[in-house]
Amino acid sequence: MIKIADTKSFYMSLIISLIYVGFGTFSLLGILTISPFYNELFYIGVFICMPVDFIGFAILFTEENSLWLVMIIQIIMFFLFWAYVYGILKNRKKKKKFNFKNLKWYGR
Repeated sequence: MIKIADTKSFYMSLIISLIYVGFGTFSLLGILTISPFYNELFYIGVFICMPVDFIGFAILFTEENSLWLVMIIQIIMFFLFWAYVYGILKNRKKKKKFNFKNLKWYGR
């Protein structure tokens, strides 16, 4: 059973991953001249999202018509990035704040 704090990190990581990987996917689709999203400014988006776009970027420059392959890889990267961000947010919630009262020498 998922706790309330975990559901907040779960949904927050979903939103962060969806925005980041989605922006990277649209940037990848904008590279090809046959794509309806073609624009030269999308190279900036690819460089911002390079950690999740690296494999798709390499496939686009090696294969000619590989949009489906890039979409499948981006879906896999979305789930991997989502798990990564969820792990970071979940561990961040578990860390306790430093408290001087927990020290043995304090208050004696």
